[in-house]
Amino acid sequence: MNLMASRLTSMARTRLFDRFNPASLPVLAAAILTLVVIRLLLYRAGTLGAGPMAEVLCAWDCDWYLTIIEHGYDAAPRTAQNDTANWAFFPAYPMLVSAITAVLPVRAVTASFWVNVAILPFLVAAMLAWVRATRTTRAEPGGEIEFLLFTLIWPFSLYFTLSYTEALFGLLLMLCLLLLRRGQWLPAALLAFGMCLTRPTGTLVTAILALSAFAAAVRPL
Repeated sequence: MNLMASRLTSMARTRLFDRFNPASLPVLAAAILTLVVIRLLLYRAGTLGAGPMAEVLCAWDCDWYLTIIEHGYDAAPRTAQNDTANWAFFPAYPMLVSAITAVLPVRAVTASFWVNVAILPFLVAAMLAWVRATRTTRAEPGGEIEFLLFTLIWPFSLYFTLSYTEALFGLLLMLCLLLLRRGQWLPAALLAFGMCLTRPTGTLVTAILALSAFAAAVRPL
């Protein structure tokens, strides 16, 4: 009896899901944009009265990235800062922000923040595409909305919208994985090269990509 009731409930949920699909592209796009706007409103509320939002949220490594964007890499260690230098930070993100400031009349600190805000919806969309591409069964409909909520409410997703490289690296990584799944090796390799210019972990992705290409080449037909 319980088994029959469970099957009837599952059938009802599936039919309801087919009629109103909460994971349809317009609904997902609206959900992504809504959550991003809510995040920005929370940022604004938290920084109200402290100064421009992008400047208040620029802390820790953000300052180092700004030095690269505005002045380039240090020629020598800074004696006034305990002989430190900005050599540990990779060039892709500063180059992207520098390109934006060269075209638009915005300060580097402002551009470094808003470029990641612009990247975030595409990153989440790529993650959702990966969820759909790797789904092995449709027995249980949905899952995208729950994944979306987890991704954007997860505390450490804060770094996706601060002046860090996580958003850019994450987008390149997800696009690389999607291309690999489709067997498009050359575009995936170009994205892996971009990851190497973004974060040191890009070298690990490149090594995995090379092993995957080798395995595909020697696999029996």
